[in-house]
Amino acid sequence: MYLSEQLFANEKGSVIATVVLILALVSMIGVASINRSQTEITTAGNEVVYKQNIYSAESAAVQNAFEIETGDDLDLKDENSFSWLNRPGDMPNGDNFFDPDNWVDANSTVALEAGSRYLSVAEGVVSGGSMDMSVAQVYEFSIFGRCKRNSGLSVVRVGYRKALGN
Repeated sequence: MYLSEQLFANEKGSVIATVVLILALVSMIGVASINRSQTEITTAGNEVVYKQNIYSAESAAVQNAFEIETGDDLDLKDENSFSWLNRPGDMPNGDNFFDPDNWVDANSTVALEAGSRYLSVAEGVVSGGSMDMSVAQVYEFSIFGRCKRNSGLSVVRVGYRKALGN
């Protein structure tokens, strides 16, 4: 018998080594699949929170638009009539706009959903409007809706125009 035949004739244990190698490979694939599925579950949960917050913020803005639409024309022109109706100088600037302290009862109102608020800014008469004082003038408003729930924050801004009589 040749030396090479003697070496390969004793193959006891090669099956065990092969099985252990295949088992290790399958285990690594399983662990990677579990990690991937956990990441997908987290991503799907974050998307649900995002959609809930953005829709709640949007509903707050729509609620505010309804209040402007049904509000009395003289009250909408008077800055002291509604606590949520701000002048441009009353709004927080871009650096602290998302700070929750700037969305207190002094300049915003709680909307229908828990955790959502709205406020609006009366921008004044739309430029290019009629100078005729006998017709209603179109006023422009910036409406903001905000929702902070489940470790998520969404803010929407909607432009709104309404013709206000004299």
